Parts: sequence; structure tokens; C-alpha cells
Amino acid sequence: MLSTTELRYYPISLRAVQGSRNMTVRGSVPYNVASKELSNFRERLAPRCFADSIKRGDDVVATFNYNDSVVLGRTPKTLRLYDGDKSLDYEIDLDEDNSDHRNLHASISRGDINGSSFEFIVDDPKNGGEEWDDAADERGTRYTRRTIKRATLVGVNPCTQPSYNNTQVSARALSHALTFARRLFPQSNEDLRAKAARQAEQIRQDEIRDPSLRAVKLQNGVFVRDYDKERELRTAGYLNPENYI
Repeated sequence: MLSTTELRYYPISLRAVQGSRNMTVRGSVPYNVASKELSNFRERLAPRCFADSIKRGDDVVATFNYNDSVVLGRTPKTLRLYDGDKSLDYEIDLDEDNSDHRNLHASISRGDINGSSFEFIVDDPKNGGEEWDDAADERGTRYTRRTIKRATLVGVNPCTQPSYNNTQVSARALSHALTFARRLFPQSNEDLRAKAARQAEQIRQDEIRDPSLRAVKLQNGVFVRDYDKERELRTAGYLNPENYI
């Protein structure tokens, strides 16, 4: 689903706290943690990327299971936000007189519910809302990375079965990701095959007197032994027949 408001899920440790007068749920949104792949890119939240939004006192709503009919809390009274260097933490005051709230508190206490999502709108890139670059994962695989620098926080949502399949990415983000990916990896398979063929031919021309070199050709994107070229080179005296079967 494409929209201006974007939705992300993080598996976090929700905590249900029972005070003398109220029930509280606490969660967090981690910073500088690479997400799973979102379409054709991965992303991370820069520390304090929601600072301006919190300072402005933007309306932020906490719901259960992305359901606007089950409101758990709302800033500034029953939903509190704490912006730190490692995460954005939130605290929701539940209503003991609300059966949905009581059930949620009990489920979190039992560990049946342990995930949360958050919704946000990224500021315009011209205003420093996001940055794009290339990065490498722990295996050295390169990928397109989006860093969210400034965004408006819209909501936080404890949820029963959170999944990246529920993730919503804005059309603008997808467009930026595709543009950057093409710039980062501009060559198609056909481009790479043509380049490999040219390089193979250059090797033959430069190193043809090396008896250890086999004549090769590119066939369906795979290098294979070129017997016709070998016969041609042997006839010209460039290759020693004893080196080949």
C-alpha cells in the first residue's frame, strides 16, 4: 500500500506496569537499527529524528492492532514520549474501566503481545527529511539505504501479529529508492554481459602468449571454452597444444 503516512514494525519488548492507581504500557522505537528490506531498500532512523515533531506537540495517537476504534492513549495526557540517543520511548496510561485496555494489559503481561509499530511522515528531502546512500550488511552485500533524519510522528501501535507485510512505504520513498538504486547499480544484466565479453577479448589480446590461458567466450551469460578460438590460436602458434585436452 502506498501512502504519505508510512508504517513500520519493530519487534520490541513491551512492558505492562501495574501501579497503585493506573495501568501503563511502555515501548520504544530503536534508532540506528537497519530495517529488513522494504521493497528495494533498507532504512534506519537517525537519533532524535522525531525531536521537532515532539517539540511542536504534534498529535500522536496510540492504538491497538492499527485499529482507530481502539484508542489506547493520546498526547499529551495519556501518551507520553521520551526522545533519547538510542530510542524513542513511549508510555501509555490505560483506562482500568475499559475492557479492551484491561485485556491488552493482561496479554502484554503474559507475553502474548510483544510487538509494536509506529506511523510517521518524513519531512521533504529539501528540508533534510531523509538521506540516501549505499551501505553493506554483515556479509558485505551492498544495498540502498535510507536514513530518516526528520519526521512527524503520527502514532504508535502495540499489535498482536506484527509483520513487515503490513509495512506501508510512501510513493515518494519508493521513487527515491528506485532512482538511487539505478544510480548505484546502473548496469543491467545485458550491460554486464557485454562488458564481460569485451574484457575477455581484451585478455585474449593482451595475454595470448601465456600458455596457461584458455580461449573463452561468453555464452548465455556464462564463460565457456571457445574451441574455435583455440584452434585458431594454435594454428597461429600462440598456444601449446600440450596444455589443452
